[in-house]
Amino acid sequence: MRIAYGITVLGFFVAAAFRSRLKETKQDPQRIRFGDFFRHYPRAVRESFGVWKTLHKSVAYLFVVDVLVMFAVSITGLFFSVYAVEGQDSVLHIRQTDWALVNTALFVSMLLVAIPIGKAVDRYGRKTPLGLSFLLFIPAVLVFVYADLFWLFIAASLLGIAQILFFSSFSTLRMDYVATEKRGKVVGSFNFVNNIIAASAQLVGGVMYEISPQLPFLITPPILATGFVITVLLISEPKQRQE
Repeated sequence: MRIAYGITVLGFFVAAAFRSRLKETKQDPQRIRFGDFFRHYPRAVRESFGVWKTLHKSVAYLFVVDVLVMFAVSITGLFFSVYAVEGQDSVLHIRQTDWALVNTALFVSMLLVAIPIGKAVDRYGRKTPLGLSFLLFIPAVLVFVYADLFWLFIAASLLGIAQILFFSSFSTLRMDYVATEKRGKVVGSFNFVNNIIAASAQLVGGVMYEISPQLPFLITPPILATGFVITVLLISEPKQRQE
């Protein structure tokens, strides 16, 4: 594990080196001063939430969908390994080496579909892939709850494809609606609320897992189904996309 953590730290340093070469998109950015963080924090909070008055209503529905997905992911995220891998609190009793292979299948599936899905999002629109992601998330979670090793590979592959579908279409659709000068504030407010939701959901998930290990996973599909309904009925493609 120490070697694994060391490789991870090295990867972060490499990523930081590449990011330092990114080109700034904002015209005439101000110099960052540490003291400004505390001085402007109240104003930044007001502006991050005040900007919502100027946005299309579909962005508000996107926000609700994002909160629902964050809650569903967070309520189960910590317990996939606990539920699957052999141990005192395990249900599926999968060996650690087999669980590593299942996780490999998750990321391989994401790797294989990332580029085709990105192209499809650009060609066919954002809403359809966003809705389709829910139709893969829901059965994947249900299959996981009662899976043997073979069906775990199926569930992991479905989860990988669903994640690429959701995050590719969601982030692109949000950018389509939000002008460049407002994106920082909007993304900041999304992240602010999502962190609160994630922390709360993990606490709720822990309590549920103590009651019944299946409970956090079985409550997830209705939450995701709600996000699917909102996506289909209330979210629309923008007539004109922001640059």
